[in-house]
Amino acid sequence: MKATLKRYWPLIIIVFFAFVLRVYKLGEYPVGITWDEPALGYNAYSILKTGRDEYGKLLPITFKSYGDYKPGLFVYYLVPAIAIFGLNPLAIRLPSALAGVGAVIAIFFLVKTVFSSRKEATILAYLSSLLLAISPWHLQFSRGAWEVNLALLTIILGTIFFLRAIEKEKLRFFILTFLFLAFSFYVYHGAKVFLIVFLGGSLILMGHDLLGLSLSKKKIGIILLALLLLPLFTSFRGSANRAKVMSLFSYPRSEKDTEAILSQENGAKGLYFLLFHSEALNTGRGIAERYFNHLTGKFIFFEGDWASPRHSVPYMGMMYYIELPLLLLGIFYYLGTKKERKENLLIWWLLTGPIPAAITRDQISGVRSYWMVIPLIIFAATGIWWFSNQLKKAGKLWLALGLFSLVLGYLFCFTSYLDLYYLHFPKKNSAGWNYGMERVAQIIAEGKKKYSKVVMTQKYGQPYMFYLFYTKYPPQNYQKQAYLKENPWGDVGTVDNLDNIEFRNVFWPTDRNCKNCLFIDDEFGLPASDALTTPGAKILEEIKFLDGRLAYRVIETR
Repeated sequence: MKATLKRYWPLIIIVFFAFVLRVYKLGEYPVGITWDEPALGYNAYSILKTGRDEYGKLLPITFKSYGDYKPGLFVYYLVPAIAIFGLNPLAIRLPSALAGVGAVIAIFFLVKTVFSSRKEATILAYLSSLLLAISPWHLQFSRGAWEVNLALLTIILGTIFFLRAIEKEKLRFFILTFLFLAFSFYVYHGAKVFLIVFLGGSLILMGHDLLGLSLSKKKIGIILLALLLLPLFTSFRGSANRAKVMSLFSYPRSEKDTEAILSQENGAKGLYFLLFHSEALNTGRGIAERYFNHLTGKFIFFEGDWASPRHSVPYMGMMYYIELPLLLLGIFYYLGTKKERKENLLIWWLLTGPIPAAITRDQISGVRSYWMVIPLIIFAATGIWWFSNQLKKAGKLWLALGLFSLVLGYLFCFTSYLDLYYLHFPKKNSAGWNYGMERVAQIIAEGKKKYSKVVMTQKYGQPYMFYLFYTKYPPQNYQKQAYLKENPWGDVGTVDNLDNIEFRNVFWPTDRNCKNCLFIDDEFGLPASDALTTPGAKILEEIKFLDGRLAYRVIETR
């Protein structure tokens, strides 16, 4: 223990700092919870209490949930925390935070392994761990129940053991590689797409080293690779409809657009149309557009995920401004030096990172391109090392001034991030985090005892799950009446009834006639002017988002 502390004391300090950043007020920030967080948490709670998911299925590998068929490993990963802390936001977020801390440790050993032949390997490893510890991108997905965060950790560990297996030719490294990469398939859907491409290229890049293995190790590797494909195919089962909904290939150009192009060419579909306007060309353009969106300064440094405010803080990109020149310096240095084959994996990692996001319907996605954070952080760390090395050659004064400026720049960016995360992010994006749902769940729980019927709007999506989660509804009771109304288009479905609760949008012209009922909807579903003029109707409460906008209005009829 003393030897470990003496050898890795800087890493221990970094890890402690990373832990504090990821667990400080974790149950309170982000405000509210996303739709998937209560679904993951309640299913883990159901497993803990009954051994079955919300629909009563015994220990499933894939969870039906909203109809999006979530990979099951993350749900089981949440069970111990829920057993200790109960069913609450802290309990469902803490495991992801710990996975984030694990990634800060893992990137240290990844860098040491990849750059093992370079004398700067150790300093690059420490710098990479420190930068990942304070990374806005990594912090964002560590402070929430995001399956992608655990998947990233398992992929880093799988890559480390893959390289160790080639170097050491020890059976345990082959087995650990297989286990961690197989785990990735069962944690998050997006990991499957990334791993297929990343692993395929990695096997090619490392082909010479793989061919140099002993015959017995080759056989073991082939067997494990074949076994690795089994969880890949089985984990896809049940999620085909969801994948179809999210895939860009499911959204061909409209007939109206096609007709407009044909009218401009004054003819029917012919050679020119096939050459310049075919659907395949249009889809390829869409994929390329989405791919390169994730490599722009707008996404990485200035605006972040503009399609989903939940994936980044406002007024900032996925990385700090100061890392823009450092990242460029690191990439240029890396490309300009002679490298071992395993070092090429970092460039391949970066190039394949946006692919899962590029083939989906969204223009940009901070969660589906999350894999990019690892090579970007390592290249930024390389930029710091190279910059410092050049200043050292110029003299001690230049080195001191350069490092002082660098530290000052990072402090400014980091404190700016904390200001945005804890002050501006909650107020600007509280609607996207379903702020107010906890209070709504309390109102429903109290109201179902007092009123003949409670009606809760579906406008904000999946209200039944927030009710189950916040009230800790007994899973054994819910399993008896659980029924998901499937979406005919293959997207997520809805639960419309539970006890005397109806989850639907309010139609006040008709619903105003309901006697002894409680209604919860927004200002359009429950207009105050109509409510005040309806005999027996009374506004009980109004819940507002943190930016002052009305979220929910609660009205009773007697």
